[in-house]
Amino acid sequence: MKNRIEKYFIKQLTAFEKNFKKSKKEFDIEAIHEMRLSIKRTKALFLFFEYIDPDNFNARNEFKSIKHLFKMAGNIRDIQVQIRLVKNIRKGGKNKYKPYIKHLRAKETEAIVIFNKEVKESLHQEVITNQDKILNVLREVTNEERIREKTITLLNDKISHIDKLRKDLGKEENIHEIRTTIKQIQYLFAFTKKYVSKKLFLQLSKKKLKKIENIFGDWHDRVNGLNLLTNYLESNQETDPGEYEFLKNKLELGKKMLFMQIKHILNKKLLFFFVLEL
Repeated sequence: MKNRIEKYFIKQLTAFEKNFKKSKKEFDIEAIHEMRLSIKRTKALFLFFEYIDPDNFNARNEFKSIKHLFKMAGNIRDIQVQIRLVKNIRKGGKNKYKPYIKHLRAKETEAIVIFNKEVKESLHQEVITNQDKILNVLREVTNEERIREKTITLLNDKISHIDKLRKDLGKEENIHEIRTTIKQIQYLFAFTKKYVSKKLFLQLSKKKLKKIENIFGDWHDRVNGLNLLTNYLESNQETDPGEYEFLKNKLELGKKMLFMQIKHILNKKLLFFFVLEL
């Protein structure tokens, strides 16, 4: 089973290296997404390693080298997603919101310049070099039962965290945190499910989980969209806000409808469909 986790870790590092190089070369929206996805999965692994051996592994320290990269790549992707979202909302009106899209393109270029300036070309090699040090933590834990117990405890902690946060959905930061934690649970299950009884597996299909994840993601995109649009209108006083009323209303309505879906999902406890037991 430890071999399975090791293979998963190496797979994520390989995906990170491939998409890091592609992102640096082309800044393709999907390459950036896949690079950040491999980083998220690696972070979940780091949390897992720290949980099974906290004396010899510190997830925060190990993640430090790629945390800044992750954030800067996120800035680029957020803007790229907004450009796509605005284009979808305007539909056939090609010239509609043209100044705003131009503004977003400029912000994208600025974010790419910062990324290229601050992220070393050799960063991916540094991450790969550390893999043996990281995997030694796993290799030195010989008690499979201990790994199983730690796995269940960690998953329970994550589920309890969501359960606590969902009681106050009035705070947007709670929804963001729930979204992050749902992803971590999914990533953790990807390489630890063999440690947990089949009866304790997630009862939702991968398809339904993906749908839930997309709802949270779409809500997040509209929150970002409203913030970016508001900042643009406030910093460009000559722009007539009325020209962007439709766009703003569409973003606000989308955010509201997605929030209602999120609230429905969490109130029905669709994410709390199992209780892990030792």
